[in-house]
Amino acid sequence: MIDVFLQRGGRVRRHHAPHSLAWAAGWCALLLAGCSSSQGTITGKITYQGKPLPAGTVTFVPTQGGHAVTSEIQDGEYKVTKVPVGLVKIAVTTPSQAPSPQFLETKMALPADLLEKAQPGKSAESPAKAPKAKKPVPIPTKFSDPDKSGLTYTVKRGPQVFDIDLPDK
Repeated sequence: MIDVFLQRGGRVRRHHAPHSLAWAAGWCALLLAGCSSSQGTITGKITYQGKPLPAGTVTFVPTQGGHAVTSEIQDGEYKVTKVPVGLVKIAVTTPSQAPSPQFLETKMALPADLLEKAQPGKSAESPAKAPKAKKPVPIPTKFSDPDKSGLTYTVKRGPQVFDIDLPDK
């Protein structure tokens, strides 16, 4: 039970409010539940010049403030969760054109005689093959900046699909 003190006409009155705490807790729970329902989950495909981007990152930035949400692009597909409802600006980036790990392995390979000593039973001519890295696809740099990309979307509550086709220019 909670005692609530009210002032009326110069007099202070004591009022017993056994349900006030439960009432306040209920309102807080409703308000918090309302916050989580104002988010969306977006899935889609990202293409450039008609082809899926093999790898990269997509970022959704709310225009009315709030946190940006980022997701990896894998084989031209992405999924972002907990995106605030409303208009968002979008940025898309792809991996840099840095040399692939396989290129570096080739350049830094041990001489054949040392490789045979380090890995007996394996031929120096046929080293273990690493998984093939996805070749990065260069895209115009403007897409890496949500303010310059020209990409926008209005997020709704719940699940939705939004495919992004990056124009050439």
